[in-house]
Amino acid sequence: EIIHQKQRKLEKHANAHVVFLHFGVASSRRCISLETQAKNIADFRCPDERNQMLRNQKIDPKGADQLKPASLDVNALASTLASQGHACNTSDDAGEFICNWIFHHSLARCEDRMHSLFIHVPPFDKVSLVDQLAFIADSLGALAAD
Repeated sequence: EIIHQKQRKLEKHANAHVVFLHFGVASSRRCISLETQAKNIADFRCPDERNQMLRNQKIDPKGADQLKPASLDVNALASTLASQGHACNTSDDAGEFICNWIFHHSLARCEDRMHSLFIHVPPFDKVSLVDQLAFIADSLGALAAD
């Protein structure tokens, strides 16, 4: 429903774009990662919050086994943020659990001037809360400037 609301608002603004930002914690990451794609696979290693444990299933049963690329230039965004002093990189593996599931669904529903970006953050003991908030603020600034 929220996507349809944003689509209606976009119709009123000829040059506007909407970016849906998604965040997830990746405990093995040492810096912030911007995801470049989502996979059409759900292979949960543990149950989700609804106690479902999908094993080697397509997220979109009608979809191909292909990767769904981000519609934003994630590499350029990462370069911009790195030039501002942020320790970040791009990743082509959003996992096979909830993060990838959300990113895949979001990308599948974005069209025209709608975009989706998934950002994996490490735990606060690897990148502090203050540094993560600064990264988010600068990400929003870079996206707005585009």
